[in-house]
Amino acid sequence: MELRRSPGFWTLALGVTGGAAGFFGPLFLNPDAVQAPLLGLAITGPGGALAGSLLGHVFRFLPFSDSVRGQALVLACTLLGLGTLWFALPEPMRHELMHYVAQNR
Repeated sequence: MELRRSPGFWTLALGVTGGAAGFFGPLFLNPDAVQAPLLGLAITGPGGALAGSLLGHVFRFLPFSDSVRGQALVLACTLLGLGTLWFALPEPMRHELMHYVAQNR
């Protein structure tokens, strides 16, 4: 599929992923935060678009199949979304989760 080769598609995919995770994640995970939607609008949306543009240009010229490009795009979107949601958690909840994971290894 030619779309996976387009840097514009990567920019759109990562920008929307970062923007949505940064906008809605804090609203649900940390509703007491006053500036919750600003994370997506000001940081993770534009940051995701910039990362998507860079990765899109890199993967455009690397000799990978469309399947590998698609998997890389899904992986990049997943990592961006999960990383954004992780940092949207309130600090006490983040420490509690890390403590829980460390105990159950």
